[in-house]
Amino acid sequence: MNRVKVLLLLLVVWGASPAQADCPPPLEESAAEEEIRAGTLKIVRSPRAETAACWVGQGRAAYGRGDWKTAYRAFSQALRWRQDAVDAWLGLAAAALKLGRWDVADRGYRQALVLRPGELLALAGLAVLHPQDEPLLAALEQSASERNDTAWLYAVLGDLYARRNDWPRAQQAYFHAHRIDLTHPDYSYDLAVSLDHLGQYRLARRFYTEALQSARRRKAAFDPEVAVRRLRQLEEAAR
Repeated sequence: MNRVKVLLLLLVVWGASPAQADCPPPLEESAAEEEIRAGTLKIVRSPRAETAACWVGQGRAAYGRGDWKTAYRAFSQALRWRQDAVDAWLGLAAAALKLGRWDVADRGYRQALVLRPGELLALAGLAVLHPQDEPLLAALEQSASERNDTAWLYAVLGDLYARRNDWPRAQQAYFHAHRIDLTHPDYSYDLAVSLDHLGQYRLARRFYTEALQSARRRKAAFDPEVAVRRLRQLEEAAR
């Protein structure tokens, strides 16, 4: 599983919310962008406590429709009003990832962790950006052991193990994710891929089939054509 697939999972987990109308006018967009980059963003006093939340709502709505640039600008605006808005930092990082701006994503996740220590989305985002960072991986593993009902966290761990070609641990993590959420097509697919790598082809066929069936009812990130092609190869080999 590549970085794009992992990041898509994190963004889906982070989610989207309906846009909120009548946000205040944007504040010096180019200046806000530069201040985020330089780490000197200033808080602007708001006449309403909801102002930052309004811009976060706009950002989530833009993200939900795939408008990454608008989402990025909206989260930047939210941070102009409230620099301690954790959701704005997470949103900025999420949009930055889609735009390939790894430096901004890294800063966004780190700021979220400063403001909300232990924030799982921030830890997971940093682990994806820095897959060889052992302390980050250990922190995610610890979180998974404490929250053994969080499917997406096990899926992210599986992705990180897979990127290290540690397929036995990847398979175990994907199995946990699938056990928690049996109807998620990507969890079935990832489990199939890990079993495939381990030479457990009969089980791999089962979960490729399950993933394709689930993808008819629920949006999936994997490419169904790739899954169909591999499933046919395995079925032909089994004859």
